[in-house]
Amino acid sequence: NPDINVITTYHPGGLDVAFTDPEWGAATAAQAIDQGADIVFGAGGKTGNGALTEVANRTTAERPLYCIGVDTDQWETLPEAHACLVSSAMKLIPVGIEDIVKQYVEGNAPTGNFYGPVGLADFHDFADVVPDAVKEELATIAAQLTSGELQTGVSLGGPAEEEVELRPLRIGLVTDVGEVDDRSFNQSAWEGVLAVVEKIGGEANYIETQDSTDYANNIAEFAENGYDVIVTVGFALGEATVQAAAEYPDVYFIGVDQFYTDAPPNAIGLVFHEDQAGYLAGVLAARLSKSGTVAGVYGTDLVPPVVLFARGFEAGAKATNPDINVITTFHPGGLDVAFTDPEWGATTAAQAIDQGADVIFSAGGKTGNGGLTEVANRTTAEKPLYCIGVDTDQWETLPEAHACLVSSAMKLIPVGIDEIVTQIAAGNPPTGNFYGPVGLADFHDFADVVPDAVKEELATIAAQLTSGELQTGVSLGG
Repeated sequence: NPDINVITTYHPGGLDVAFTDPEWGAATAAQAIDQGADIVFGAGGKTGNGALTEVANRTTAERPLYCIGVDTDQWETLPEAHACLVSSAMKLIPVGIEDIVKQYVEGNAPTGNFYGPVGLADFHDFADVVPDAVKEELATIAAQLTSGELQTGVSLGGPAEEEVELRPLRIGLVTDVGEVDDRSFNQSAWEGVLAVVEKIGGEANYIETQDSTDYANNIAEFAENGYDVIVTVGFALGEATVQAAAEYPDVYFIGVDQFYTDAPPNAIGLVFHEDQAGYLAGVLAARLSKSGTVAGVYGTDLVPPVVLFARGFEAGAKATNPDINVITTFHPGGLDVAFTDPEWGATTAAQAIDQGADVIFSAGGKTGNGGLTEVANRTTAEKPLYCIGVDTDQWETLPEAHACLVSSAMKLIPVGIDEIVTQIAAGNPPTGNFYGPVGLADFHDFADVVPDAVKEELATIAAQLTSGELQTGVSLGG
């Protein structure tokens, strides 16, 4: 609302009193109410609590007032504010501590600054006061903020803040045996490289790997020729990437889908919570299925991210409909063929359809594309079939699947590459593993097929997964 009036008041005292002065908080909230405010955000320890309690004391049925707490779900900690407390703006500190300690226990302690998740708390007794449309809007905005699609435009420096100078970089990308225009995984990474080079300046080139024995030579081709950053795409290149990082300490390496436990500081693993993206796809599939059978067609289970996609899909579908039948099939070949076999993908999708599946999640480069295209060829008005793509918004890259493609379970690889390379260009490179965002793509022509209630459910689940409030229950060990 561009016309809204926002009254902002900071405590005038120093750090020794500013967060322990509930009387000032109450008096300031009262002044704001007297100036017409009907919603007050109280943030400041005991000072903020004083403001929230004052709003609760002033609210009436004739003139309802609302308040919003901070840091934690204050419904659980400040019952005096229940009369007005519609939600809280949370910093999920326990989740952040858990993530850091977990990485430390796993032998991969993060360094520098670690950003923990944030989010809004439950609406509790005000669930019926907040309209469903507003809940959906908030969940969508939360997902967009997390993915980087939406920016707040806020900084501590204000409009006059000096921008950090980004130095141009030469960036080389090495694919796995899949081609750069696979319209899925490799292409998504390459598009991310092109986009960030356009932003910061520099040069971008790629090498398509023809055989796994060429990994080291392809990486060295860039490293020996003055490239600043080398992006290697895929789990299979992990060992070669770590070895190259040790050999070329002045070059930064970004390993997409490569989780590092013992790597040089110039090697950065760009990894994703594939189980969360798969979970969202599973929820969507279960909601759309009329037959009660859905299927997943995947590349090899030798690649952990593929397994996480598959198990996440199963978990999301089962959580939505415990009785649903999930058919899961991995390509039986090795890394050299599992992602470049569209014929197997098509045949396997056809078999799943013949077994009653009416929604198919197909994840595996060109192999997965074969599955999606087969579903598109088999769908009819009398027996509609749906498919879900992977890695990128495949609506933009695989028009052959438009007849069935309701959405895609995305790893926002371009966003992750942009963030890492931008930090390198600014002279502040990250270290260790960097988690990129995930999410579902737009529904495009199927926007009217997916009920509004399901859209709202998916947006809420996405926000809960991001905040840590909801866990997929998926691991590689079980």
